[in-house]
Amino acid sequence: MSEMKDKAYFRYPHPFWVVSISFGMWLLTMSRFFPTYIPRYLGPVGQFGTYVGVTYPKCISYLFIAAWSLHALEAVIAFRICRSRRMETMTTLKWTVQTLLFGFASMIRLVSQKKIAFIPGSAKAK
Repeated sequence: MSEMKDKAYFRYPHPFWVVSISFGMWLLTMSRFFPTYIPRYLGPVGQFGTYVGVTYPKCISYLFIAAWSLHALEAVIAFRICRSRRMETMTTLKWTVQTLLFGFASMIRLVSQKKIAFIPGSAKAK
C-alpha cells in the first residue's frame, strides 16, 4: 500500500452500528429534551424512553451528558491518532466527525488500521 493511501485511509463503521448508535443517541436526546414527543409507533421502546424521560429527568440528563462527553472524548482521541499518523486534513476531519457521531464503532476501524512497513527493493506506488 502506498504512503498516499495510508494518509487517506478511511472506512465507515458497520451499518448495524451506524443504525443502532444513531437510534440510541436520538432516543436519549429525545428522552432528555422532548420525552412526550417520542413517537408512539416505536412501541415499547418509545414508551420506555417517554417514561424514563418524564419520571427520571435528572438521571436521563446525567446519562445524556455522559454519552455525548464520551463520544466527544473519543473524537479527540481519533483526531490525535490521525495527526500522529500524519493523515490528510480531510481524512482527519472525517474520522473525527464520524467518531463523534458513532463512537467506538468508528474508533475500532481507525485503530485497526495496520501499519505497512516499507520493504527495501519493492516497487514504489506512483
